[in-house]
Amino acid sequence: RTLRLQLLTYATALRHCVTGGVVVFIAGFIDAGYSGDWSRIGTISEEQEASLRALSVTLGELHLVAGAAAGAVAAKRGLPVPPAVAKVLLVGFLAFLEVCFRTVPPQEES
Repeated sequence: RTLRLQLLTYATALRHCVTGGVVVFIAGFIDAGYSGDWSRIGTISEEQEASLRALSVTLGELHLVAGAAAGAVAAKRGLPVPPAVAKVLLVGFLAFLEVCFRTVPPQEES
């Protein structure tokens, strides 16, 4: 029983690390497209910066659609809607998969 609890704790920690890594990657992606710092120091060209801006707009739109879908799925499955939508808006597809396939907690009887 203790080993099972330990494995669940490791899985939860890994999930949080991956989620945090995705958020940091997205923040860096947006920074590269919009700050101008990366092209000014020569890390990327101005054309690549413009491409990153266009791609970030497209990905932002996809996150909005996934957030709306996550809200619908969470409501249908009995999960809390605001945290599900917020996580999908920040992380994207990985969080959407979590909303779709996460174990629904048992309903408390009154």
